[in-house]
Amino acid sequence: MKKQVDYLIEISGKRTAKFKLSYEGNILVGVQKMPGTIMDTNEQKNWFWDWVPRDINELGKIDGSQKVTFKQIPPDLSFERFWDAYGYKVGKKSKAAQLWNAMSEVERILCLGIIARYDFWLAAKGIEKAYPTTFLGQRRWENYFII
Repeated sequence: MKKQVDYLIEISGKRTAKFKLSYEGNILVGVQKMPGTIMDTNEQKNWFWDWVPRDINELGKIDGSQKVTFKQIPPDLSFERFWDAYGYKVGKKSKAAQLWNAMSEVERILCLGIIARYDFWLAAKGIEKAYPTTFLGQRRWENYFII
């Protein structure tokens, strides 16, 4: 699994536009328009899609431009993100938080990355989802969920 890296891009001109660009490996996988950004004409939208760096290595080519700034956004590896992503909010939340906080950054990234596959596997097998404390405590996020 490739680690996702997010950048905040700010484009200054007559208006200021902000976007979150998400990359996995070197490839652009997502664009999110930030609140307050207005792109109401097709000309603006076309310019943006022609301009946006599809490869993460292209970000360096626009750095230093007077009209464009970008900064890397650290990944959200908070317990609340796990709690929301896992979705099965049962059991002792404080115990689950304690288990989460004992994990390394890499373990948290891997854990968050497997939740969707785990949910799909459960649905295909007709198995009930483990409590969050069980999922974390038994390190079930390290399992292979093959259908």
